[in-house]
Amino acid sequence: MSGHAGRNYLGLLNMETRSGDWEPETNFTAARIRRDMLGTSNVGAIFLNRQPGLSSGSNRAFGVDANLVLLRTDLRISPVIARTITPGRDGDDRLYRMEGEYQNNLVRYLGSYVGSGKNFRPEMGFVRRPGRRIIHQEFELRPRFTPEMRFGSILRDVTVGITSEQALLSGGHPESKLLTPRLNIIFADASAFDVRYTQDFERVGSRFNLPFEVVVPAGDYRFNQFAVSYSSDHSKPLAGNLGYLRGDFYNGTTSQWTAGFRVRLGYRLSASVDFERDKVKLPQGSFHSDLVGVHVEYTLNAKMFLNAFIQYNNEADQLSTNLRYRFIHRPLSDVYLVYNDIRNRSSANSDKTDWSLTVKYTRLLSF
Repeated sequence: MSGHAGRNYLGLLNMETRSGDWEPETNFTAARIRRDMLGTSNVGAIFLNRQPGLSSGSNRAFGVDANLVLLRTDLRISPVIARTITPGRDGDDRLYRMEGEYQNNLVRYLGSYVGSGKNFRPEMGFVRRPGRRIIHQEFELRPRFTPEMRFGSILRDVTVGITSEQALLSGGHPESKLLTPRLNIIFADASAFDVRYTQDFERVGSRFNLPFEVVVPAGDYRFNQFAVSYSSDHSKPLAGNLGYLRGDFYNGTTSQWTAGFRVRLGYRLSASVDFERDKVKLPQGSFHSDLVGVHVEYTLNAKMFLNAFIQYNNEADQLSTNLRYRFIHRPLSDVYLVYNDIRNRSSANSDKTDWSLTVKYTRLLSF
């Protein structure tokens, strides 16, 4: 259930799952409240609860946040404070985040700081790196061209930017560092060109396995990668994109090719095919992986839509299918029917299939 009254917004979700082979029946609850203030700013709070049927295994998370928009929407400041309660994980269970963004027609700067304790574990959410401090920064210059300007008949937007990020362990030692300068050009015909160079540092604390049983040993690794891509105008009946990446990968090298093609047959039917090939060469071994996806969209009428996505991954020898039907039975009210299917084609798991069928009904109540 979700809705708003005046400046107050409320969302509530409760879900019960039945027990499986190893999992007990579990209740999930999510509640969110938000209040608008000062025209374009807001404050809010969230509560998440995961309660298994067993007496142990519960997990609760709650937090407060704010989005303060100042200087006629040019400046945004967003603080967050959150905490989790998990049996057996007491103390060091909080998360703090401060993010600020300033932008106008020419420049944009974003900076954020996230610090989380090692016991901050929201089991109904996701924390990329618990027990670490992450500092992220982005800076962009983005002049916009008009047809009357020099080069305006060729260019629409040019963005020159740089992104940096570092993750620090609890003792202050760096776990990873990232620095990426980039150039993005949008041409007058809506096609786009992007080029970027990445310097990356990763500290691997313990060995881990890559696909095809290739092992990466513990140690410090430095990456240098270069990537370039081009995409044509996707509003045209025929459109496509190409991309290439090459550089270091742990103690070896990697390369990646991407290509895509999209066709629109009138306003009802569109189809696209995407392909990605990754090749990795390491002293411990080499491998490549291919990913092929086919996406088809069909509009039956103004209220009914069909969507299909099929993907094959040669690394796992796995075929995935997603089929979705949407019916708008009244304004802002829908019925969704979604079917998901994953089939393992390898001889060892040829009979293993995972599928699900989901029905979702929404209705807007105005009062």
